Amino acid sequence: MATGRGAWGAGPGVGASPAPHVPHPLLRDLLFVTAVALITNCLFLDAKGIWLDEAVSIDFASLGPRLTMTRMLAYDDPNMRLYYTLLSVWMKFSGTSETAMRLPSAICTALTAPLVYLLGVRFYGRWAGLIAATLFALNALSVEYGQTIRAYALLTLLVTAATCLFVLELDRPARLTRIAYVITGALAFYAHFFAALSLLGHFAALILIRGKSAFTKETAFVAGGLLLLCSPVMWFVASNGGGGIDWIDPLTLGAIGNTAFRFAGKSGLLLALLLGAAAYESVAARRSGETTAVAILAAWCLVPFMAAAAVSLAKPVFRTQYLIASLPPRLLLAAGGLTKFRARIVVVTGATVALVLSASALVSYYGEEGRYGYREAAAWVAPQLQAGDGIIFMPFYLDMPYEYYQQRGAPPYPEKLSSSAVSGRERVWLVYSYGHIGGRQREFEDARASLSKTHRLKATQSLQRVEIEYYVK
Repeated sequence: MATGRGAWGAGPGVGASPAPHVPHPLLRDLLFVTAVALITNCLFLDAKGIWLDEAVSIDFASLGPRLTMTRMLAYDDPNMRLYYTLLSVWMKFSGTSETAMRLPSAICTALTAPLVYLLGVRFYGRWAGLIAATLFALNALSVEYGQTIRAYALLTLLVTAATCLFVLELDRPARLTRIAYVITGALAFYAHFFAALSLLGHFAALILIRGKSAFTKETAFVAGGLLLLCSPVMWFVASNGGGGIDWIDPLTLGAIGNTAFRFAGKSGLLLALLLGAAAYESVAARRSGETTAVAILAAWCLVPFMAAAAVSLAKPVFRTQYLIASLPPRLLLAAGGLTKFRARIVVVTGATVALVLSASALVSYYGEEGRYGYREAAAWVAPQLQAGDGIIFMPFYLDMPYEYYQQRGAPPYPEKLSSSAVSGRERVWLVYSYGHIGGRQREFEDARASLSKTHRLKATQSLQRVEIEYYVK
């Protein structure tokens, strides 16, 4: 592997400097992987209904761009504020349909694919880049969050862009590149706090590659710039204990295994193939002495994983979606391993099998039901509503995804009630989900018991983890 000056001002770089012009095959590949990712993320974009987390995103974004950003510290959880702000701007022009609200995430995922391709070309050559980017475009987990109204697609885009800048700085150090890295890294952090773990992975890779020579004034400039730009929210998180995540379950080996399984699109065969190819690349790199690419990619994917697991021993923070920005390096390592085989038939067969398994897992994802049936619940209740009806949500915040659909229908709309204010109502609807009741089980049971004292249960309906009970006097 050719070398240059780098490491934020010290030591050899990742590879040969890029050509001053973009070759036509490279441009065609970029357009191809971007188109594939855009298609896979836009297919069936409105097939699944809005669920609670998506409704929360819409609710925050509806505050408007100024309030969404300036009031970031007014809540227990200021996470994802950059995403909410951008989404609020988008809403002004697109409306709030399911397709319109999910399209920004689809675009972010589509824009990540060419960055994955460029990193693959940089580390392993054109075919590795093409395989990795296509695997990313077909990855079921990537598409799932590319079709979700949350910040995870934006997080992945910004972290991957920051990695590209990190590699560029290693190869051809420049002040402008370092400034761009600091800005991109800070934006990634404001998109989601877990970006900090990916940036930490960059610094870990730098130390692995350069050792003591990694500690330069350029490195200090980058670290200082990131700390300065991220300090407002970092101070808030430190002083409030990272509120808003108390619902996360304690870490278990099953949770770790499930995350690995979901990263492979819930395909055990694909997981085994990707792990095997990545392991082969690690061994081959060690034998050849060209370990720079493996150091960068391994640190990018393992540091967030290990850090989240370590923190979870004290406070649970380990969630698959929080770690999604470490999906690209896993695919890049696997693509690098596949293309290291000397026999072309092995490369072609391995890549084909991986792509077919990815596509199969993606088709299975498309066929899955939505997480929760709030759309179906609102559609079932709406034709039966009468003026004066009341409705109780358990927990209370389930009103957000339900009302998203209710407001798209015609009146009358039921009045939201507490369980203690139903005595004067002839008809009451109770909407709840066992998946969200959690520690409110006693409160839920008391509410049902109180309602049963004054009303009789007339009808029930169960719709994708959303339960509806209809009471009359």
